[in-house]
Amino acid sequence: MLNEIIRKPTNLSGLKKQSIAAEAIPVIVVGYGNIGKQFIEILRANKDQINANNPQSFKLVAVANSRFYQLDVSGLFKQEIELATSTLVNQDNSQGQFFNELADWEQQKGVIIDLTASESVAKKYLSFAENGWHIISANKIAAADRIYAGSIEDTLEQNNRKWLKNTTVGAALPIQQSIRQIKNSGDQIRKVSGVFSGSLSWLFSQYDGSTDFMHWVKLAHENAFTEPDPREDLSGQDVFRKALILAKEAGFDPSEVVFKPAVPEAYLAGSVNDFWNNDQAINGYMKSLWKKAISEHKQLCYLATVSADKLCVELVAVEEHHAAAALRPGDNIFIVQSDWYNENPLVIQGPGAGREVTAAGVLTDLIEVLRF
Repeated sequence: MLNEIIRKPTNLSGLKKQSIAAEAIPVIVVGYGNIGKQFIEILRANKDQINANNPQSFKLVAVANSRFYQLDVSGLFKQEIELATSTLVNQDNSQGQFFNELADWEQQKGVIIDLTASESVAKKYLSFAENGWHIISANKIAAADRIYAGSIEDTLEQNNRKWLKNTTVGAALPIQQSIRQIKNSGDQIRKVSGVFSGSLSWLFSQYDGSTDFMHWVKLAHENAFTEPDPREDLSGQDVFRKALILAKEAGFDPSEVVFKPAVPEAYLAGSVNDFWNNDQAINGYMKSLWKKAISEHKQLCYLATVSADKLCVELVAVEEHHAAAALRPGDNIFIVQSDWYNENPLVIQGPGAGREVTAAGVLTDLIEVLRF
């Protein structure tokens, strides 16, 4: 419950800068799901160390989800921990009241952390930038929109603020950082490919044709390896957004785009109950693809590839020696080819999903802001 996070709700209306100690940066967290809860627990456990080891300290002043929000401009973190089990009244956020409160808090230095997958929150990024706030996002929607992202970045640059979005691709894996470093060194990136989804990596690593594909989908869903609606993973939209983000980071603007969901759209249509009721049809479809792949000594893989000319995201059968064919379940892999990394590409591999690694990546971004 959100009432476990902030000591006492209050309004931000009329808040003055002196309300928050000058040395502490106010932190606002939007999204209180699996990642949000884990992130706040990490903040609680490491607050003193983080504040002692960085030139700026922080105070958590607000937490919100789509239903409720809590505000505490005092940001008394120790008391928040001690009173975590207190019964508090949540403020209603069903009509977006939280952002109305934030509208009164413009031109004050702060950090807003978006841990949602909400399009409505992403649409507010430009106003956040205009307010003079740093933005940290695990939400991919704004970063995947080249024109909108450019406007946000330009505004933040004018206000000397940062937008850190390293967890939008690869959770805590340093893929975006590595691409920037390669470009800054004078090298020319030619292609980035790999498996960009931890949930789909887990599914296709587990699936060997002996057990129905939808068995693994249900198991992944029960263990929160997928989104609450697993169709969001199987649609491939998440991977497509990641591919767009990496294309922009690499300086690509591909004219050809091929995007196909991991499961045909016909099986994803309708309600979520319709999807679960399509299990036999989906199982048959996947079994036929798996049999063909095995007959060719290949393995099914939901692969993304971006280059200057083409962006491609689709379920393919890769050769057994392909770097993506031997992934541990849940791992992401990013294969970066450049002028210098050509015959021997740079490979970044590791956990690409999970509340712990994503929350840790968000914390790394926050620490970068505190050192700015």
